[in-house]
Amino acid sequence: MSGDLLAEIEREAMQEKPDLPALLRKCIALGGISGSVALRDWATRELKGYGDGDTLPGYRTIPAVLALDGATMTHRVTGQPISPASLPDIARKVVKEEVPLPGPIAELTDAIKEARGRGDDHVNFGIPAGSALTALTNHELRVKGVHYQTIERIYWRCAVTSLVGVVDTVHTNLVELVAEMRAGVGRGHAVPGKELADRAVRIVIHGDRNRVEVAQAVAATGGTAEVNVASDGESRARKVMYWAGGLATVAAAVIALLVWHPW
Repeated sequence: MSGDLLAEIEREAMQEKPDLPALLRKCIALGGISGSVALRDWATRELKGYGDGDTLPGYRTIPAVLALDGATMTHRVTGQPISPASLPDIARKVVKEEVPLPGPIAELTDAIKEARGRGDDHVNFGIPAGSALTALTNHELRVKGVHYQTIERIYWRCAVTSLVGVVDTVHTNLVELVAEMRAGVGRGHAVPGKELADRAVRIVIHGDRNRVEVAQAVAATGGTAEVNVASDGESRARKVMYWAGGLATVAAAVIALLVWHPW
C-alpha cells in the first residue's frame, strides 16, 4: 500500500546493513506518490550517477593523493605520491588533491568490497585527460634534460575509509529525509505531500537550515500533511564536473605540443 511505503523505508533504513540501492528505489517510488521531483531526482542520481549537467553534493568529493607509476634506468616506481606543484604549470590549478565521485552508489560499494578483498586500504581513480597529462609531464622532463625517468601513469589514490564515508553519508541522508517527512505527517500511514518531501530534500541534501514545522498531520491512508516552511537557504552543492573545462585545456595543450614538438 502506498501509505505504508514511508514506514517501510523507515523500518528498513534502520537496519545495521540495509540494502541501500533497494531503499533508494523505494524513495523514487515515494517521490512519485507524493509528487516530489526533488526526492525522485536525488534518489535516481544516487542510483544512476550524476551527469555533466547535474549538481554534485559536497559529500561526493573526497580527499585524495596524487600518485604516479613510472620507471627509471634502474627500477620501477609504483604509487609514488606527488604534489600538484610538481605538475606542469597548466595543470596545477586544475588537478587538485580531491576526487569528485559522480558514479552510481553501487560502483562505490563494489570498489570498497574489491579493495578490502585484496587487503588494500586505497582505491585508485583515473584523472580525466590523464593520458594527456602524463604525456605533457614527460615532455617537460625531456625539455629539462631528464631522460632517465619515464612516467607511465598519473592518478588519484583515495583511502577506502573515505569511500565508506560517502556511502554512509548517503545512508544517513536517507534516514534524515525519512525523519523530516515523518515529522510532517506524524505517525500512521499518511503520505507526505509534495511540499513536505521537497522541503526535506532541501534541508538534508542542500543544507537549508529551516526545519519542518507541522501545522496539521493527517493520519489516514492516502492523506497528506500541511507544513509551515521558511524561505529557502543557500545551496552548498558543487558542480559535478567543475574541473572538466580545465582538463580539456590540458589535453588541448598536449596535442599542440605533440604537433609542434614531435618526440
